Amino acid sequence: MKQTGSHLPKGSRRRLAAGLVLAVGLAGANTGFAAGEDQTVVLPGAVTAIGHGNVVDILRAQQQRPLARVAKLADGTAAAPSVRAVPRHAAPSTLGYSTLSRTAAGAGAPTVRSQASAAAALAFAGAVGITGAQQQGVTGGPDEEPANPGIAVGTNAIFQVTNGAFSAADGSGNSLTGGPLSIAYLFGVDIATVTLSNPRVIYDADLDAFIVSETGIVANADGTKSSKIYFAVVGASDPSLPFNSYSIDTSQAVTGTAAPYYADFVQIGADANGLYFSGNIFSIAKGSYAGAAIYALSKAALAAGPATVPPVVEILLPQDYTVAPSVTAPHATAVSANGGTEYFVETRGAIAAQVRVLALLNTQSLNSASPALQITHADVSSLPYALPVPGQQPNQVGPYGKSVGATAAPALDSGLDIVTSPVVLSQGKLWATVATSVFDQNYDLESGIAYFAITPGASTVAQSRITQQGYLAAPSSGASLLNPSIAMNANGKGAIGFTLTGPNNFPSAGFAPLDGTGAVGAVQVSGAGTATEDGFSGYAPYGNVALWGNYSSVAVDPTNGSLWLASEFIPDATAYPRDKNVNWGTFVTHYTP
Repeated sequence: MKQTGSHLPKGSRRRLAAGLVLAVGLAGANTGFAAGEDQTVVLPGAVTAIGHGNVVDILRAQQQRPLARVAKLADGTAAAPSVRAVPRHAAPSTLGYSTLSRTAAGAGAPTVRSQASAAAALAFAGAVGITGAQQQGVTGGPDEEPANPGIAVGTNAIFQVTNGAFSAADGSGNSLTGGPLSIAYLFGVDIATVTLSNPRVIYDADLDAFIVSETGIVANADGTKSSKIYFAVVGASDPSLPFNSYSIDTSQAVTGTAAPYYADFVQIGADANGLYFSGNIFSIAKGSYAGAAIYALSKAALAAGPATVPPVVEILLPQDYTVAPSVTAPHATAVSANGGTEYFVETRGAIAAQVRVLALLNTQSLNSASPALQITHADVSSLPYALPVPGQQPNQVGPYGKSVGATAAPALDSGLDIVTSPVVLSQGKLWATVATSVFDQNYDLESGIAYFAITPGASTVAQSRITQQGYLAAPSSGASLLNPSIAMNANGKGAIGFTLTGPNNFPSAGFAPLDGTGAVGAVQVSGAGTATEDGFSGYAPYGNVALWGNYSSVAVDPTNGSLWLASEFIPDATAYPRDKNVNWGTFVTHYTP
């Protein structure tokens, strides 16, 4: 794939307050696609079983960690000379759904005009999820931006992740983990030597388990670097959440002088037969781009536990970029044609009017000793979309900004025009969203959302077509919708999640209802922000655009088809004390269509 421009790949746009910018690869908008030969390699035994345990053990280990640390400034220097205790912020629950009713914009908070009077009839509730201060408190490492929130829902638990932390609660808001915990414990890694990023989580009904993953760049003892995809299979039925953890080495994704490589912006998908990780492959040392990669492995082997190490099929797509895998909505029908089919969706450029549908065929062969997969693709016409512009926020400089002499609040990074959340298969359609530039009521350019429902071809992917599509924009002039995600239940009821921000809108969590006909409802603010983004990444020496997102997440509740959403927003610092370097939080919304 030809790389143009100066944007960083989406998953690499993460900054650490200790002065390290994790921005290894340089890549622009995904332009310049050309036909290329796909490379498929079977890697027997390429999955490494790390270990097994349960959250009770993690909680016990974490409680043994010292909670004192030297406060760090954004430039990496130590704040002289104090040592402070890190607050655990032990609220009743970080996911306290049972105690909250529908959230309205609080007194003095900017509000959003509703697009429809019927919006008040929607049934939704929500609560503050993991915050930046909580994450730092459990990792003991540097502050990080952005949040990268993810959410998944099983039969007995709601599971939330951010870059450095995870938390689980039951449907009544009772914490199953005693508050946020360090996500590194799930993978058995030390964050002093492994840099984790791009957290993802899905619920898989066949395994009755949460699949949690992160990308890891490993600093080896000999001074070299390597990379892995770490993932844990966390049981969703047992309140103690037993888990098994694994890793896939991605250092040698392709051969060449630019090795070692790493898989950036990893996403998770699943069908009836396999589990799939997709990512963008970059050289760790040189930043050169090598293509998109898919790693496929048997779910049946994972169900057997860590004693059974499945082979991995690695597929390299040299001419593609960010192929988002699909998940099947709970109680929807998976695709059994062609020996089992897993779909992926990819956008086609910085200014484009088509999307690519990829079909991975014969996935049932993953259960054999010699998997024999085939991959094919087709490009289908769509509404045009374009690289989104940064989102604005009220020009109120926060305490961190004032401490570094800032005179204006930063804009918010709205990401790239790629599919950043899993594609959802429901009623025979693949639902996907992408960030795009849109015009507001004053014909000013803002960030909005394009959404698509793609009907795959019955016998061949070449017959695929878009059957529903549209745009979603903020109802207020000058406002933007950032980092979209989408989910649809088996009955054709769904939602699009995002952050809403603008000159009169503090960064807030929101969503819009969506039905199987493609009709989108009014924009709802479920978690009203109470201040401007005031994290270190929006100021010198990083520039005046703060990292945000990088994505949001929507999950379908398998018990009743309701929707759970996680988005980044700015919480009330009185109720949820901020850390010196960051003030971001996440908000979890529960919406019943």
